[in-house]
Amino acid sequence: MNSNGKNNKRILLVVVATLLALLGPAIAWGLSAKLLPEGVARLRVYENVGSTDGWFSDSSDRQPLGQLGLDKLKAKGIAPSTTNVYNIGNSARYRLWRTDVTLDYGLNADWDVGVWLPFYNHTTRQSATLTQGAAWSALTAAQKASISGAVSTLDSTDPTNSDFGDVFVGFKHRVFGLNNDPFRFALGGGFRAPTGHVANPLDANDVATGDGQWDVTLATWTDFQVNDRFFINFLSRHDYGLADYRDAVFPTNASQAGRMRFQPGITHHLEWAPQYQFPFEKWDLLSEITLIYDRQEKEKRQSFDTAAARYSGPLAATNATDWDRWMIKPSLGARLFKYGVPGDFYLSYAHTMAGKNTADLDLLEMRMDIYFKGLDQ
Repeated sequence: MNSNGKNNKRILLVVVATLLALLGPAIAWGLSAKLLPEGVARLRVYENVGSTDGWFSDSSDRQPLGQLGLDKLKAKGIAPSTTNVYNIGNSARYRLWRTDVTLDYGLNADWDVGVWLPFYNHTTRQSATLTQGAAWSALTAAQKASISGAVSTLDSTDPTNSDFGDVFVGFKHRVFGLNNDPFRFALGGGFRAPTGHVANPLDANDVATGDGQWDVTLATWTDFQVNDRFFINFLSRHDYGLADYRDAVFPTNASQAGRMRFQPGITHHLEWAPQYQFPFEKWDLLSEITLIYDRQEKEKRQSFDTAAARYSGPLAATNATDWDRWMIKPSLGARLFKYGVPGDFYLSYAHTMAGKNTADLDLLEMRMDIYFKGLDQ
């Protein structure tokens, strides 16, 4: 396999999969500052389905997803197009099916604990083409082989991976305000363990579902209860990734890899969500529209020591590893407690409005919340 083509394909897939892995529930439990009653548990299941053929670049311009592969070819010395000689085209589409299962439990009036486990199915399809121009014959045999090999690899490798992601365990604490008070504030936190699959950088068919290191999380929920039917929630979450090691391809030889120390940038997640409840005789209609902002700072990595042929030295910020994204997410739900069904059911549509170094992704989400008593009740 052509090493340039393999490396370009690999980078395209991992960048997309890593960023999309951050989508989904804002935290393992709780979409407001309210806490569960003591002894009550809630099972929450999310299903997210989405696809995209677009990408927001480092300059925040929207471009075809396939352009990522062409940019990496260019960085390796293979120009995507040379007048009258050849032209390389590449189209790509990423598809995501994601399931999240969360379980949280009310320890008492002021404390909840919970766990969140995601499962991913990633699929990427690319179609690369090589159009030869009138001056193609002027290239040497080695040049033709290098260009054709890179295009063939880009076109033929279409990874699909299904696996569990990183598990999150945490808590939520009422600071002030009961569930029916006009102003409520809760503080939460926890950790994310590296239980997800970490991709092999030498395998072009491998896609990550985890990042291979531990994260520490701090979250806050603030509610303004305007009346019995209407309240506004503001959520903030901040993830601090601990430094660790992972395998990384040698920049001097794409067929070799070694251990590299790295540290993800701090991730910030903000949500502003007005929620209104329409009561009916037998059920309640739940409406919500959420504005979401995500940002991750630059990842820090060791540099590659060419003489020693290994990664070493202090961590330094790496260009084009930071990203941000604005999304809007309207939702409609039904509360069926009056029918004797202890649950809520939601349908949501999340649309990416703007971003940087991230996929232009739309998601259809279905959510089910089921409440039940603890084993000791």
